Amino acid sequence: SGPLLDFPGDGLTAKLWYASVRTIADAQAVINSRFSDTAFLSTQGVDYPQGPLDFLPNNVSTLADFLGTDAVFLPFDPTTRGIGANIYEFTGYFAANAGESLRLGVGSDDGFRLTIGGVDVGSADDRGFAFTFADVSFEESGLYPITLVYYANDFTDSGVLFAQETASGIVPVSVDRLYIVPAPGAMMVLGASGLLCTLGGRRRRVG
Repeated sequence: SGPLLDFPGDGLTAKLWYASVRTIADAQAVINSRFSDTAFLSTQGVDYPQGPLDFLPNNVSTLADFLGTDAVFLPFDPTTRGIGANIYEFTGYFAANAGESLRLGVGSDDGFRLTIGGVDVGSADDRGFAFTFADVSFEESGLYPITLVYYANDFTDSGVLFAQETASGIVPVSVDRLYIVPAPGAMMVLGASGLLCTLGGRRRRVG
């Protein structure tokens, strides 16, 4: 079933730091240490470069290529900045229905960390493009805070996708589920209450 709200989401807020790191811990340290260098709106879902499941195009080398239509939100010419040596932090809210069980994760080149409702759903350090998934069950309907940190440390062959694994294959998580700010009239689920996450075969209840 789709999100519980009667109107679709509008995406996530994205911040960008110019920094070269090799671990997600170092990426988080940069985020914690200073203000971002720029910001934009992620309005198509976290799927960069935008388009089909083709994450390693050698011709993608600038932020204009990488962000596609979302590059319009940058306050500078996106063709002047490369995709490498960058850290991204996507934040907002994920809409879910009570009783939904979803297999959620991230495909990335290079590293990432995904949290939903305060629960670590998955992470990876420096790697070639690969997916990491976890089973996430939502016991309460509402909007769950979401944070996805991603870093690219090369100026070619980079990509990130917030994805759902289904019986028919891997698909991008629809922007319809993602909200920049809490939607009016929606029930807000603060923290991790009502969320179950299976990581590495271990089932965790938080809240």
